[in-house]
Amino acid sequence: MRFESLLDRPGVRLALSPLLLPASAVYFIGLQIDRLVSSTRRRTLAVPVLSVGNLTMGGTGKTPVLLRLAADLRAIGRRPFVLTRGYAGLGAPTRSGVVRTASQAENFSDEVRLMADVLPDVPIGAGADRVASSDAILASGKEDVAILDDGFQHWKIARDLDIVCVDATDPWGGGYLLPMGRLREPRCALSRAGLVLVTRCERVSAAVADAVVARVRRHAPAAMVLRTRFDLQFNSTEGKEAAAPPSAVAVSGVGNPTAFEAGLRDRGVDAVPLRFSDHYSYTTEDWDEIRARARAADVPVVTTAKDWVKLRGLVTPADAVPVLIATPTLSFDDTAAWDTRLRAVLAGR
Repeated sequence: MRFESLLDRPGVRLALSPLLLPASAVYFIGLQIDRLVSSTRRRTLAVPVLSVGNLTMGGTGKTPVLLRLAADLRAIGRRPFVLTRGYAGLGAPTRSGVVRTASQAENFSDEVRLMADVLPDVPIGAGADRVASSDAILASGKEDVAILDDGFQHWKIARDLDIVCVDATDPWGGGYLLPMGRLREPRCALSRAGLVLVTRCERVSAAVADAVVARVRRHAPAAMVLRTRFDLQFNSTEGKEAAAPPSAVAVSGVGNPTAFEAGLRDRGVDAVPLRFSDHYSYTTEDWDEIRARARAADVPVVTTAKDWVKLRGLVTPADAVPVLIATPTLSFDDTAAWDTRLRAVLAGR
């Protein structure tokens, strides 16, 4: 069982609170020190910088937002590039470098591989030193706007717009800083945001979404706040659109597997969850287990786009179990406001 799932149980959280509350205090102090030290070396890039980040740990839908942002920037004639840490998961080496094609991304993290698949003409700078990555990409003189992935808590690069994703189903990460809760910063940090996307509004009632938006506006009075939703699109491994299956084994190694599984249920899929840790590196033995479960139930495998970039190297044409990839597509309650905000920020640099 995942540790964060344990903390969702009130009894477990209460029992561990004598250890976790002091740890959260230490985390907060460390966060402030890191911000103070890193900010003294802050760099302003020669191009506009748009950051996509979270207030809580993972699972808010940040990656689909980043992919939509990059696509929309290209649609208005800009030439974006992405700067990402490229975290490969616990115990796995995190590779650094500049990726310009999908084939170059194969040995990088799952998110880098997914970005390279979806954004074939967008350079991706992966690694802890994002300033060095930006210098390497900007040396070509072609790109004119940077997207800082998971950048809300990254202090070394100044940005023109902080886009923050707040999950309507769990906006405040249990109300505590890590590790007692999932908050990476106190809620008042939202005051730095220029645009807040309340994600997964399709998963809550209108009243709950309104309450989250109202709370966000109290913490970020100067920010534009937009409601968003994710709609699952199913594709075959050949990239062809597919119908939602009636039943499936739902394989995921993502930050918020519950949201993935709930999305499947919303599409009428009776999903049997098979969860792995976030950024999990699948092995042949893992695929054998997945395939066996699917065969036993006589159902296909449905997995996320982020998981598929790792599983596809294990699935062979001889496998009788069909695999479908569920990709979340982002939509806004006010697309015109999103477009206007992006254009206004870019016009300023």
